Amino acid sequence: MRLAEDSLLGRHCIATRNIKVGEIVLKDDHPLIAGPMYNCAPVCLRCYTVLNESIAVACEKCGWPLCQDCKDYGLECNFSSTRRDHKVSITEFGHPHPSYQCITVIRALASKDVNLESYKKLLSLESHYDRINSHELSNTVRFIKRFFKTDDILEEEMTKIVGILQVNGHEVPLTDPPYVAVYELTSLLEHNCKANCSKSFTDTGGLIIHAAVPIAKGDYIIYICRRLGCNQC
Repeated sequence: MRLAEDSLLGRHCIATRNIKVGEIVLKDDHPLIAGPMYNCAPVCLRCYTVLNESIAVACEKCGWPLCQDCKDYGLECNFSSTRRDHKVSITEFGHPHPSYQCITVIRALASKDVNLESYKKLLSLESHYDRINSHELSNTVRFIKRFFKTDDILEEEMTKIVGILQVNGHEVPLTDPPYVAVYELTSLLEHNCKANCSKSFTDTGGLIIHAAVPIAKGDYIIYICRRLGCNQC
């Protein structure tokens, strides 16, 4: 397939040969960014197991809890410990917690200092943040600005990341509850409710796009619509 771009669809991919049903169209081995679902109940930030008081172990550095079986903290640890005056304190479990709305966003922001190339790839994806009026988008940005020191981060940058997560995020059903992930190559495909491709996930969190119907040379590669406000799917 080849990458194309126009004013109507933006970036999209076109088949360069006939593709049979079931053929793998593309594969993303790893996501650019991943994290818990928006406003989920407290979960382990490594394995996404739902936490309760008996198994939650708070990080001595940042305060975010993991389960008792996980030890390695993610990018949110250093971001939180260097941009807050106090550790994060999670004391209520079993129901949606507002603190978890920010995890994937601060992971993305923190990745800029760890893997700038990957961060640039993430920011290059479509966000539609300038065309949507999203309660989730504005709430998340306000939350981060309120509880973290972000004077050196543009509000537009944070807003764009939230939009990218909304437009390109995939619910990955490998854990219970699932988590959300953004994939580089898949994000370049056209989003449409009338798709000619389907998706599946590998055991390690990779994403595979398969041809769901025969795709002729020159056809657009399309997978199920994930755009905000779409109620036709």
